[in-house]
Amino acid sequence: MKKFKLLIILSFLAYLNSCTNYEHGPVVSFLNANTRIAGEWELTDVIINDKTDNVLLSEESNVKYTFCEQGTIIAVYTNMTRNLTENTGTWQFNDDKTEIIVSFDTNSEQVLLHCNNYKILRLTNDELWISDETAQVKQCEYIIERRYTKITE
Repeated sequence: MKKFKLLIILSFLAYLNSCTNYEHGPVVSFLNANTRIAGEWELTDVIINDKTDNVLLSEESNVKYTFCEQGTIIAVYTNMTRNLTENTGTWQFNDDKTEIIVSFDTNSEQVLLHCNNYKILRLTNDELWISDETAQVKQCEYIIERRYTKITE
């Protein structure tokens, strides 16, 4: 009987592990993906070849992105505390919600999401990790991973 209970627990844990759409979790979320992504995000890390790229991090940390559940995105480029430029566009998930597709209404240099589709590595209510691994057109020859933290909902 003890082995049977252990087998059930292990099966349940394996089932939970297979539920996630994203490499880095979460395993289970009671919020849908649209609700989790909605809010204002700031960049906390840019990773290339498993190392932080401080040059890209300092360049891109001046842009904050706001995702609205209705499918609009706003990118605000700031310098210190002043908002210098605001660009709007649209976003959507792909069919299985493993990628996010972004399109801005402008070709501004200050919008730093250069690709239009990103693989989602992690999406929680306060963390968003994306990678240009699946992008058709990449910013450089390496895979760039960006990690964001939600600052407002």
